[in-house]
Amino acid sequence: MISLLFLSFLSLILPPLYAQPLNRQSANEAVIDLNQFPLFIHSGFSLDYTKTSFSPTGKGWLGVSPSGNGKRSVRIIDYPEYSKHGYLSIRTNKIEEFSYLIPFFITSKQYLSFTSQPNGYLGLHLASIGDNWEVYLNGTLIRSEIHRDVQGNITAHRNYRDVIIPFSADIIRPGLNSLVFRIVGDPANPMVGLNSSDPYRIALLDFLKAQVNDIVDVILSLIYIFVGFYILLISFLNPYDNHNRTFGFFMLVLGIYFLVRVPSVYQLISDSEVLFKLELVSLFSILPAAIRFLNDLTPWTAKEKKISYFIYVLYGVLIILVILFPPALGHDLVIIWSFISLFTMLYIYGYLLLYKLFTSLQGPIPPSRETPNNKKRSELLQIFKVMRDTPIGNVFIGLSILIFTAVIDAFTSIVVKKNLVLSRYSLIIFTIGTVIVIARRYKNLFQMLSDASSQLEAQITALNKTKQEAEYKELAYRRIFDGTADPMIFIDQQLIIQDYNRAASILLKTDSPQNSDLIALLEQFAPSPAIRRSDISEIINKLLLTDRPFELDAQLELFKGNVQKWTLRFEKFKSDESYLFCIRFYLANPIYNAENCKKTKGIFVIENTLAAAESISNKIASFLYCFLPDHEVSMLWAALREMIINAIKHGNVNIGKVRIKYLITPKKALIQITDQGMGFDHLSILEKIKKGEQEFLKRHQGIYLALAAFDKVVYNSTGNQVTLEKVISYKDAHYAKNRYV
Repeated sequence: MISLLFLSFLSLILPPLYAQPLNRQSANEAVIDLNQFPLFIHSGFSLDYTKTSFSPTGKGWLGVSPSGNGKRSVRIIDYPEYSKHGYLSIRTNKIEEFSYLIPFFITSKQYLSFTSQPNGYLGLHLASIGDNWEVYLNGTLIRSEIHRDVQGNITAHRNYRDVIIPFSADIIRPGLNSLVFRIVGDPANPMVGLNSSDPYRIALLDFLKAQVNDIVDVILSLIYIFVGFYILLISFLNPYDNHNRTFGFFMLVLGIYFLVRVPSVYQLISDSEVLFKLELVSLFSILPAAIRFLNDLTPWTAKEKKISYFIYVLYGVLIILVILFPPALGHDLVIIWSFISLFTMLYIYGYLLLYKLFTSLQGPIPPSRETPNNKKRSELLQIFKVMRDTPIGNVFIGLSILIFTAVIDAFTSIVVKKNLVLSRYSLIIFTIGTVIVIARRYKNLFQMLSDASSQLEAQITALNKTKQEAEYKELAYRRIFDGTADPMIFIDQQLIIQDYNRAASILLKTDSPQNSDLIALLEQFAPSPAIRRSDISEIINKLLLTDRPFELDAQLELFKGNVQKWTLRFEKFKSDESYLFCIRFYLANPIYNAENCKKTKGIFVIENTLAAAESISNKIASFLYCFLPDHEVSMLWAALREMIINAIKHGNVNIGKVRIKYLITPKKALIQITDQGMGFDHLSILEKIKKGEQEFLKRHQGIYLALAAFDKVVYNSTGNQVTLEKVISYKDAHYAKNRYV
């Protein structure tokens, strides 16, 4: 093995050498192959390892060389320093933590390709990772799947395949970057670590989603399950349909086996230990189900019954052991299963198929006095007819293809540790052949299956569309959340911050308040008495019982030397199987003085979000309290908000930005709103509004409110810029001067 110092040296001074294999691009998409970089392993975990300045040159770090062929499996049990795996052991070991560190290099060209994309999101694609884990990129936590109780035991397992973790392109940088995995699990479990060989890569998020699209696999699996369940259902009450029932069961377990291996199943069943046991139970049931189907398809002898029942008991014992004992034993049982299955397949293929096929060929080929060439042609024609027209011939063709692809799958899984699973596609041929056999007795079955398949595809398409809409809504919400000027944070029931927006990090004077205790963070800003944990816990308990938001007033010194009364607004949100609680900060009573009520001006350029319109209109309206009564400010705020929203929706049509310029003095307020749109015929609209056409007023209430609230509403010739003017009387200004002292 290459020494640790040499690996560190390579990672720092020879990044272009690693970068050469990264030119594997599809549709001009840059891909960073992480298997082309060294990997370092250490027992235990520390947040210090996630820092970009950290170098894994200390004691206890184990270096793993880059992969020459792009394939590298790094399981804990593969390293004697860490492994506690005992063959066929049923002992459960204490949970341990491990750190995986991959220093990787991004060229300037790749960095430009990544950061020039419009959505600004990249993705980390992991072929597999387990058991519990967290991923840090350049010190930023981008995904956490740690589920442990207070004693440190794992409460939910997350051994996942084909994981795509989205992250912002702002996290990466040109040159050397650091990727750290916190791996948590039983050191005897073969799934702890990065247990598949490839791919492990970073690329554009859209590119990875297109590459790792399991919709076809899901559809095929659901078709198998539906076919199996349907055949079981229609043949359940018929005592002469044993072969149909066993074929239905065979299809059902095959469909379940394939379904639990696709990444989309994690959305239905998140605990991977449940999925792993379900996968092995279905896998161990496939061959016994195939034997029973073949025995029911053709008459079976007493000898065949004894052999078959022995096989049922053998596989039944494997299934019971899988259900009762830890996953580490399950992996050893898979090895035992592979040897048992080799002899089982020889029995199925050699005796139940080849031998019976040979006996079937004896009858259809009669003696002939034809020439040798004609006789050979006649025999081949008869063999073709037997294969085409007899149940045993149909099954022989389908199962031959299935066995061939299954051998390839076994080789790729055991030798190169890659999840290929070609047999899920070859099973289509086997399924069609067997369905033809059944269709000889049920002429309309194939059409019914075709209709059911179409319905399933339509349902999957609808589900996929719903998922895309949900992803779009989530992205839109994220833009609103990050774009608003109001500080917002999300906490869990333990008052730990789970998420925050940029305004909150600025207000709380910390770059990353995530995973911080809310009370501990606020206490540095709260004069005596501090905010009490019990008050917030009481509000959270109320939120759990009702959907109504709650507010809490607090005296906070968020600005040096200025203790102000803030209102904390609490709302409840559903997140997975638990709740998160949103806290929005805003000043309860803005404090003004005569010095601040002389003159103010400024320019805002905002994104196309309703949250930004809300925030900016509040900001500008707050300055008007110095000069106008509250009811007039409320009217001006409503009109200003509607005009900004008009610029976003109708001017920019949600594309571009809105520029807002304002000047407020004791004599007048001027506000200018400019969008990047083509403008509109404002003269005709203003004329119709003045006439008071009710239907027209409903569609243009923003302009109507502006005309009512401001003294002047003036558009430019194009119509993409409007200037709002409000004259402030001496009486109002004198009132404000005496009001704020």
